Amino acid sequence: MSAVTLFALGGTIGMRVSGGLAVPALDAAAIADLLGPDHGVAAVDVARVGGSEVDFTHLRALTEAIATALAGGTAGVIVTTGTDSIEETSAWLTYTGPWPVPVVVTGSMLPGGEPGGDAPANLAAAHAVATNPVTTEPVVAFAGKVWLGSRVQKVSGTGVEAFATPGLPPLGGVLNGVVRSFTPAPAPARPLGPAGDAPARVPLLVAALGADGDVVKYAAENADALVLAGNGAGNLPPALADAAVEVAASGTPVVVATRAADGRTSPMYGYRGGGGVLVESGILLADRMSPHQVRVFLTLAVSRGLSGAALRTALLDHLESLS
Repeated sequence: MSAVTLFALGGTIGMRVSGGLAVPALDAAAIADLLGPDHGVAAVDVARVGGSEVDFTHLRALTEAIATALAGGTAGVIVTTGTDSIEETSAWLTYTGPWPVPVVVTGSMLPGGEPGGDAPANLAAAHAVATNPVTTEPVVAFAGKVWLGSRVQKVSGTGVEAFATPGLPPLGGVLNGVVRSFTPAPAPARPLGPAGDAPARVPLLVAALGADGDVVKYAAENADALVLAGNGAGNLPPALADAAVEVAASGTPVVVATRAADGRTSPMYGYRGGGGVLVESGILLADRMSPHQVRVFLTLAVSRGLSGAALRTALLDHLESLS
């Protein structure tokens, strides 16, 4: 087995332009070849889809493929995927850990099958980090910087410097193939381990000015848990909050994260829908996790058979482990 194995899910890094539109085209071997001749990287196809086509079936297949490669002796992992789903993919890889080898996620904002794009540089950086890691947790290597995978977010829909960890500096950078550490890596977050076989339904809703509670009641039907992207420090419009409290009282775990980029929440408000009132009503506030990351965590936890109080406890334990 090669020292490093590349697993391709698809995304812009595996696309060519046809009829003026970028479409999936490259397999894993062709993506690995962007590293240049004699790269020595093994290539594994997991999927060939657009970033917004990635789902939990793909992520489950990804971690199973990585486990197979680890059994064969690979010493480092590169995952290429669409930038639209890098946040969820890197979160999934964090929560399904710990991994015994470096895991690096990357992609590109320009089609990898066209000249002059950012794919070769991003791949080269990912390969450098996979062989000279800056932390034991999965990371994202993109545009010359290395970001903590559990906190990374897409911050531009079109620019090549598309990722950041709002509120946290990059862990490091890559220049001319040399990995440099910028800041000490935080203590590893507490993961869950491999996915289980239980089906999971965890809707994610976004708070909006004057929103009513009907959408909450609809989404909560047959849901294993419910995630709300709240305002500010974790607050909801009154009608939305009332419906969320009803759902929580029924026994379905309800978690409020924030739409704010840095992911910080606090139960500091006592008005109807304020975070303090929500917490008193049995709703969890997720601090330092984006709404999408919370949804990925809960989906994985449900797949492992957790529900109700055990599901809440698992999330609380993970939140306590975040620096």
